[in-house]
Amino acid sequence: MTNQIFKSAILNFSVSAQNAKANVPQIRFSTQDSGGTARLKFTAKKDDNNLPLSSAAEVTLAMVLSVGK
Repeated sequence: MTNQIFKSAILNFSVSAQNAKANVPQIRFSTQDSGGTARLKFTAKKDDNNLPLSSAAEVTLAMVLSVGK
């Protein structure tokens, strides 16, 4: 049995010398999303062009957990 992706969230980032920001929609995954059943995909753009990331790039994501709302 292999894990299947049941939910995807796609994020688009705009990168500049001052900041990197994304238009982040309300993305909701539940506590049952474990074992690789959910994924986040994102693209980075600079001046409306795709900004490829090298294999040496390090990406840090921050996730805010719901408080039961």
